[in-house]
Amino acid sequence: MLFILLFFLCYCKPITAFPFLPDLPTSIDQNWKPKGWRKSQYNWSGLCVSGHDQSPIDLILGNAEVTYNGELQFNNYENTGPISVERRKRSSKIKGFAKWDKPPFFTGYNSSEKYLLSQLHFHLNSEHTFNGLHYPLELHLVHHREGSERKKGLPSAVSVVAVPFLIADKDLDKIENLLIVESENSSDSSEPVPFSPSVLLPTDRTTYFTYTGSLTTPPCTEGVTWIVFSEPKLISAKQLESLVGSVNRPSVGTARPEQPRYERKLYLNKSGQGPTVSNNGISYGVIVIVLLCVGLLLGIPLLILCVMSRRSKQQKSNKTSPTLNSGLPYMAQPNGGDKEMPVNRLKFLLYS
Repeated sequence: MLFILLFFLCYCKPITAFPFLPDLPTSIDQNWKPKGWRKSQYNWSGLCVSGHDQSPIDLILGNAEVTYNGELQFNNYENTGPISVERRKRSSKIKGFAKWDKPPFFTGYNSSEKYLLSQLHFHLNSEHTFNGLHYPLELHLVHHREGSERKKGLPSAVSVVAVPFLIADKDLDKIENLLIVESENSSDSSEPVPFSPSVLLPTDRTTYFTYTGSLTTPPCTEGVTWIVFSEPKLISAKQLESLVGSVNRPSVGTARPEQPRYERKLYLNKSGQGPTVSNNGISYGVIVIVLLCVGLLLGIPLLILCVMSRRSKQQKSNKTSPTLNSGLPYMAQPNGGDKEMPVNRLKFLLYS
């Protein structure tokens, strides 16, 4: 019984279990920082100051509720089309995807609706932290829901897919044209160049954090669905320097500080179907374990009572059995003889 209980404890998955820990950065990367790195937020106002659903936040594993909504499907991301850069005083955006014959979009996260890629940009260090730690770089792929209305230039349904980057010795392949339009020598209105955004996506597209937040730059509009992948992409330090720009554009790619999460829910999606749940929302594994525990609690006392009863009967039997002077119980010979022999000596003689 105890063995069966231990088996179910090991192999059943209660709802409250936290079954997956994604790879996290081990420290803040201090080896490379852009010169003049700064981002003044003293003059920000409105929701940037008063909002309670602001981004970025610290993605704490212990605060995340596990979900099983499957893999995000990125469609037309493997296609190649023209892109251009739009530069502002404190930002740089890669645009042009909406004009493609087949614009890139993603579906998933418990929804069949299409989210079209509007633009992408980078932040240094990562805006989101993982258990308080930064990655060196974070990519934001900004999407809007297909058919959503635009309010003051911003779609009413926005979803941002974030990808952390880690510095490696090897270059990231097939981003040469992206580096060209982001290079410090590019003019304010660069000529379109071909590019495929699929090279910026991680291999694992099932494991990601998600929560409701905001834009990380003014006007800090809230109601944004954030999807933050846990697997980082690898990029070389030289490529990183090209992406974030020069001293003349010190704020490109910089990060907004962490914002309070308040009462917002944080989810961690992972692969698999999750624990089997009944219609009442109770795990069948939990039910089995509870029943086994009840059976074990009832079974042990019954077993003790059974053993005590057998011992009591044996003691009564011994008191009524005739004995020799030695105290050993005896039995008569089966041939009717009156010779008495101890029972332990009759083992091979009885009925021989």
